[in-house]
Amino acid sequence: MVRLFETIPNRVTCIRLALIPILWILFLLKKPVAVAVGLIFAYVTDKLDGLLARLLKQKSPFGDALDSFTDHLLLPSIIVWLVIWRPLVFSNYRALGIVAVSMYATTIMVGLVRSKRFGGTHLLSARILGLFGYLFAVYTLFDDYCRPLYFITIVLVICFSIETTTYHFRKDLFQNKLHSIVLGLLKKDLKRRFIEYLL
Repeated sequence: MVRLFETIPNRVTCIRLALIPILWILFLLKKPVAVAVGLIFAYVTDKLDGLLARLLKQKSPFGDALDSFTDHLLLPSIIVWLVIWRPLVFSNYRALGIVAVSMYATTIMVGLVRSKRFGGTHLLSARILGLFGYLFAVYTLFDDYCRPLYFITIVLVICFSIETTTYHFRKDLFQNKLHSIVLGLLKKDLKRRFIEYLL
C-alpha cells in the first residue's frame, strides 16, 4: 500500500483510479455532462502523471503498470457509457465498432498472456488514441457524436491494437524514445523531447 503512494506521479494516477467509481455513480445518476467533465479531468491527470514522472525522474515499472491498469479500466467504462447514452453512435456502424472493440480486447489478452501485463499504453499510437478517444467521448457526452471523430477513433483503436500486439512479439522494431513501430522501422530518433512531453 505504501508503494502505491510513494511517488507524486503514482499519487496523480491514484486520483484518476479513484475517479472511475465516481464517474460510474454519475453515470447511474444519469449525468452525462458531469461524466464528460470528469473525463476531461481524467485526461489531464493521465498526461500529468507521465510528465511528472519524467520531470521528477520518478519513472518506475510499478508506476507504469499502475497507469496502464487505470487506463484499461477507464476505456471499457467509457465504451459502456457511450453505448448506453448514445446508442446511435454504435448502431449506425455496429460492425466497425465490434471489430475495433474485439481487436482491442484481443490485444489486452495477448499482453496478459505474453508479457503478464496490460502493456501498450505508452506506445505513441496509444497516446494519439488517448487524445482523440477522450475528445470523441467528451464531445459525444456533451452533445451528439461527430462522425469524423468517430472514424478517427476507430481507426486509431485498430492501429493501436495492431501495434501493441506486434510490440509484445517484436520489441526490437520499436523506436526507443517514442515507442513507435513506424519510427522504429524508419530508424528515426526524434531529438525534440517536447513531443514526448506533449503526448
